[in-house]
Amino acid sequence: MKKLVVVLLMMFFVAGCTDTKRNQTLFVKDDEQYALCVDGQRKTAYLYDKYVAVGDQGFLVYQGKKTSYLSNTGKTLIDYQSGKTLQNIGQLIVSQDKDKNVIIYNSEGKQLYKSSKKVKIAVYGLPVIYQDKQYAVLDTDGNVFYESKKEISYASFYNSFIVICQGNKTVIYDTSSQDDEGLSVKIKGQFDMLYQDFDKGYLLQDSQAKRLVFVDKNGKVQFDMENHIDSATISKETIYAKKGEETYLISLDGKINVKATSYYNDCHNYLVKNDSNVYGAHQFVNDDKQIDVKGIQLNPEVNKVNGSVFPVYVQSKGYQYYSFNGKEKIKTYFKYADDFTKEGVAIVSKDGEKYYLIDRTGKKISKQYQMLKYIGNGYYAGYKTTSKYVVLDSKGTKVINDYFMGESEIYVFDDETYGLFNKSGTTHIYNMNDYEKELTLNGDYKVYQDGYLVSTNYKKYYSMSGEEFYKR
Repeated sequence: MKKLVVVLLMMFFVAGCTDTKRNQTLFVKDDEQYALCVDGQRKTAYLYDKYVAVGDQGFLVYQGKKTSYLSNTGKTLIDYQSGKTLQNIGQLIVSQDKDKNVIIYNSEGKQLYKSSKKVKIAVYGLPVIYQDKQYAVLDTDGNVFYESKKEISYASFYNSFIVICQGNKTVIYDTSSQDDEGLSVKIKGQFDMLYQDFDKGYLLQDSQAKRLVFVDKNGKVQFDMENHIDSATISKETIYAKKGEETYLISLDGKINVKATSYYNDCHNYLVKNDSNVYGAHQFVNDDKQIDVKGIQLNPEVNKVNGSVFPVYVQSKGYQYYSFNGKEKIKTYFKYADDFTKEGVAIVSKDGEKYYLIDRTGKKISKQYQMLKYIGNGYYAGYKTTSKYVVLDSKGTKVINDYFMGESEIYVFDDETYGLFNKSGTTHIYNMNDYEKELTLNGDYKVYQDGYLVSTNYKKYYSMSGEEFYKR
């Protein structure tokens, strides 16, 4: 068995970080607000509504409309000033007033640049400094990355990439490569990178002009369309774009651009829900071939299918599993049918009283339970009563020789998968690789900020190895 070994003083979390002395930092909370705690000692009062880590040196903290900047030892490095806002760009802190007077600080709170008659600062995705008749783009550490006497209209960053817009061209730099000279693209605008794929290319967006541009890895523009989205990912030949709650499927050449209205797989396989008639005819698109299907009701939620099989409601009969070719894949009718998970299993019930798992062929792979709930990472809670449950894996096998009551949580820590289960006022932590118990705590606990355990009333904090960090 691989025991849970935690070297907390060498870890970095979104909740906290380590300075050169390797202080262990964490924001603890009362019922409503947060306080900074360092090495188990609270350094501030419970003042803050939220906080944002800035590099490994400090935090932007928000108190109503007031924003200030703390070091990771609790010292105020940049205090709130009326009429000024603070924001971070990577490891930089930018102060700006209503007249766009700007001060740029590094993560140690040291002033780097201040706008004046001789120094002009434009705050884009990255700051652009103009002084002595020269433009300079700063990287996220505050170092000068690029200089030019020609005007720079925009600069931004995405992971290790920096995008600089200048004149009629946009240049993409990969800062992870020392030999990178930049990929020049013949497009004019103010572009942020939304996504990057080394094999496919770069998805860029000009939010002001509402333009979405896809550039291949050689710098050739594949499409330039009028569109504005919030985020996107690329997989195989499909761009999956999000705008609010809406999902769009876009092909890499831009010829397909559809709004997903029900189940979808990619831009070549998706469903088009009939909004005027719940039982169709709905349009099934299978490898770009369109098929009309009547007599079924589609899921009103928009979901990506794991595989190619999904549940629909057949009028007057119940749920049945179909595929994108418009035909039933599993002929059995169910009173309840869930989506298949990435592990290839789904929760179903024929009568609404007994629930079990099936695979994508429709084969029953678990015992029947009063209720089944997916609890994450391929694990299920199988309820023998309304409150008493056992833990199953995606093969339908009971994996822990015990039962639980109350909350459950599956999480990954230090590259290991763990299960947190409550039972009669006690919290049990199991290593889900060998299903052995690692830790027991009196009281009800939950995972906090990815690296700690906290009581449900936020009064006690423990490390993942069970060492008490803070108590209020």
